[in-house]
Amino acid sequence: MEKRLEELESILSKELDLHNSLLEVTKEFSEAIKVNNIELIRKKTTEQDEHICSIERLEESRNDCCKSILGQSDPTSGSVKFSNILATIPVSWKNRLSTLHRSLKSTIQELTSINTSNRILLEEADRMIEKTLTYFNQSEKASVSYGQYGKASAKHPEFRYYNNVI
Repeated sequence: MEKRLEELESILSKELDLHNSLLEVTKEFSEAIKVNNIELIRKKTTEQDEHICSIERLEESRNDCCKSILGQSDPTSGSVKFSNILATIPVSWKNRLSTLHRSLKSTIQELTSINTSNRILLEEADRMIEKTLTYFNQSEKASVSYGQYGKASAKHPEFRYYNNVI
C-alpha cells in the first residue's frame, strides 16, 4: 500500500503543477481577450487544450490508483471519492495527501472563476459583433442611390451570421 500512496502523492503533485500552469495560461488568455489579440487567443486556446488533455490523463491515473488503494478492481466503476481514500489510509499519509488535495481544489476554484469571467467577456464580444452587423445591415437597406429617381434599390442579398438571417 505504501507504494500506491507514494504513486498517488506523485500524481496529485503533477496534477497541481499542471493546474497551476493552466491557471497562468488562462490568465494570459483573459488578457488576450481584453486587448482583442486574436492571434494570442488562438495560441492560448491551443495551450489550454494541451493542458486539459494532460490533466485528463492524470485524472485517469489518479482514479486507477485510488481504486487500487481501496481494492476495487472493476475498471468500469465510477470515480473514487477522495474522502474514501482518506478514511482508509494511515494517519501519516492523511496530512500530506490532504494538503495536496486542498491546494488542487483551491487552484481549480480559481480556474473556474477566471473561466467564467472569460466566458462572459466572449459572450459580450459576440453580442457587440452581432449588434454591429445588424446596424450595418439596417443602414444598407435604407439607402437609395442617386440616379434611381426615388425608386428603391434592388434588394440586397441576405447576410447570414451564425445561421441567422439578419
